[in-house]
Amino acid sequence: SCRRRARSTTPVRGPIYLNPDRERLLISLSESEADISQITKQLSSVKDILIKLKL
Repeated sequence: SCRRRARSTTPVRGPIYLNPDRERLLISLSESEADISQITKQLSSVKDILIKLKL
């Protein structure tokens, strides 16, 4: 039973970073991060305009 357990853990020990799904997820995460920073910049500029209009 020990030998069978060792064989089943072999794929887990393999390099995770070669997983295409994980790579795709990382790429989409970095892209959404860039989108979020763009939105944040736009929101801050809109806030500045609103503050100026109030004054």
